[in-house]
Amino acid sequence: TDMAVALSKKAKAIGADGLMLTPPHYALPNEREVFEHFQEVSSQVDLPILVYNNPGRVGISIPATSLAKIAKIENVVAVKESSKDFSDFVATLRLCRNEVKIFDGLSMIRGFPTAVMGADGFVSSVDSPVMGKEAVDFYEVCTSGDNEAAQKLQFKLLGLEALAARGIGTFPASVKAAMNLLGRPGGYPRKPILPLTKEEVSQLEVILENVGLMEPTASR
Repeated sequence: TDMAVALSKKAKAIGADGLMLTPPHYALPNEREVFEHFQEVSSQVDLPILVYNNPGRVGISIPATSLAKIAKIENVVAVKESSKDFSDFVATLRLCRNEVKIFDGLSMIRGFPTAVMGADGFVSSVDSPVMGKEAVDFYEVCTSGDNEAAQKLQFKLLGLEALAARGIGTFPASVKAAMNLLGRPGGYPRKPILPLTKEEVSQLEVILENVGLMEPTASR
């Protein structure tokens, strides 16, 4: 928590407009400790806070009942729900939507249904950097009433799922490589994450071709 406060203060000092905070990783804090973590940051740093529930990365999931309490903390304005359990998203939406904005963090695999349920938007780490404007516009498509167009785009996004899973390299190496292949400034991962091998890059090219982001090469 002390480190989160210190980094948040530095972020504010250099001009950050807000904070996206997870619970502390590895320690596996209980619900009371998670609440106090967000309360402490809010009390010391006057910036809007987006609470990020990502159990796959942090090691714990914040239950919707606990998020509902955290949502009442001053400066907490939104939740990014990345639990893979759709029922967790629905519960968070039901209990918290009157207090804060609710964003889905897994739009690549379930953006359309979460938008139908009432999500306020998506916060994506895969589809937006790889697909650009088409993915950025996805939420508007989902809420336009054109269900056929939304379904079509959702299936296209599902074609990128291997970039987030361990199918090709280790995330985010696959996303960075995809961006590089598409002419975007993806850069390269920091160790211990390694760049994709030539074989993995070839697999990635096939995925990008299959979803229509790259023209098929003559050799395939």
